[in-house]
Amino acid sequence: MDITHLSHSGFRIKGKNSILVIDNSAVENLGESSIIFTSPGEYEVRGVKILGIPNSGKTIFKIKIDGVTFCHLGDLKTKLTDKELSSLEEVDILFVITTEAEGISQIGPKIVIPREILKEGERLSQLTISKDKLPQDLKIVILE
Repeated sequence: MDITHLSHSGFRIKGKNSILVIDNSAVENLGESSIIFTSPGEYEVRGVKILGIPNSGKTIFKIKIDGVTFCHLGDLKTKLTDKELSSLEEVDILFVITTEAEGISQIGPKIVIPREILKEGERLSQLTISKDKLPQDLKIVILE
């Protein structure tokens, strides 16, 4: 699967059979066949499993596509509760505002993709990844 950066808060995940756009600001730019998730709940569409977890009036999304589990913390402003953390077990790739974000070590992802451009981390125009190619140790990837 391929992951690319779209905008400040936007990412595109292209799997084998589905394309997923994570972007808080570009909902109106999606095509007619798009399905938009903004609320907590459990969903499954075209082989993509989505779990929306409520957090202080916002929604954290856990997404599983092609065997890889993603988490988008959104604009997380509070510390994650034990209940939220238990819902976020086995996250492979974590989207955060910055690597200073709460919860990174608690969630324990293999790859962290920050929205803010940082000095540290591997810079790529696109990340191509599969479950069997995930790193053993934490890796920070900056998508430009």
